[in-house]
Amino acid sequence: MVQHQLRGIVNITDGCSFSLHNFGFATSVQTMDPCNSSVGTISYMSPERIKTDLNDGAERINTDLNDGAYNRYADDIWSFGLSVLEFYLGKFPFGENLRGQGDWASLMCAIFFSNPPQASATTLREFRSFIVCCLQKEPDETFGNIVEGHFVTLQIVNKCPFPIWPATAPNAGHPVIASGGFFLPSGQAKVIQAPATWSGRLWARTDCNFRSNFNCACKTGDCQGLLSCNGAIGLPPATLVEVSLQEGKPSFYDISIVDGYNLPISVSTKPFDSKCLIKGCIKDINALCPQELQLLDEDDNAVIACKSACLAFNLDVFCCRNEYGKPESCRPSLYSDMFKDACPSYVSYAYDSPPPLVSCSCKDFVVTFCPSSKWGSDLSM
Repeated sequence: MVQHQLRGIVNITDGCSFSLHNFGFATSVQTMDPCNSSVGTISYMSPERIKTDLNDGAERINTDLNDGAYNRYADDIWSFGLSVLEFYLGKFPFGENLRGQGDWASLMCAIFFSNPPQASATTLREFRSFIVCCLQKEPDETFGNIVEGHFVTLQIVNKCPFPIWPATAPNAGHPVIASGGFFLPSGQAKVIQAPATWSGRLWARTDCNFRSNFNCACKTGDCQGLLSCNGAIGLPPATLVEVSLQEGKPSFYDISIVDGYNLPISVSTKPFDSKCLIKGCIKDINALCPQELQLLDEDDNAVIACKSACLAFNLDVFCCRNEYGKPESCRPSLYSDMFKDACPSYVSYAYDSPPPLVSCSCKDFVVTFCPSSKWGSDLSM
């Protein structure tokens, strides 16, 4: 028996009990081959059922998935999560107008292109996390985390006075989270989910235009011109949050400017613990950046990022390699000292000592871009 789409209809009795009816189209099959189809309720259809990956790596809406990829388990979990969220909100999560007016093209575009809906920040953490796990655009991120309940919440906050495009890239052997990247307006936050043993990096891209014909869509932190980086590493210079999550024991994380800097970042935990905090910068490196390290905006020549000495000169003495590949032979430079003075809590070069690595046991982290109201002032928590 195969369930093509879940959709909930609630029957409430006079005794205030309720039952759930109508979980969509179901059929008996001998093999799973017929599952690669678009039969079901469009309102509750998951993103992977309405997309196909073209040979050029681009994604397009295509409801005929006979030649596409389909994760049947993640699809039902998406539909179930959407139904649960609808019960909580009292309305269709993608907008009642979309479902009511019969504009299926607009509905599919909303499901495919927009960020998945979320429960409000006032709800219980467990409920928010459950909804986030269900409504993952990448099916490989969904099933295991829901069944096992092994995940960590990362709240991404944009306090910059401009929009950013946060991005994620996993280390080898780990899955892509949050589709690898997304849009985040100024003053907004987004909760993403990571497996409890995930390892990888996060950064922000700035001044992006994904409709351009250029290879680089973003002026800093670009990942092959893609909105969803899908595992691609960002182009330096960019400030990096490096994370190694561990289940049942402390996780490790730091903020690195070893390859350069574009924006200040802070990392904290919920509930707040000062021992788990990595503060933002006390000075804006872009304002102090020497000319030889500057990355300039081609439009107005403004400094939009600052390269590390290794990135700018590619010399062993700055990159801590070959004969300088040991802590005792690779020492701080005038450039790394400048970085350290501006951002004391960050890793300023490969053998920064003592290592500004934080170790904390927590399931809720907050990553804030431009954490200070003034970039040149210290972070107040």
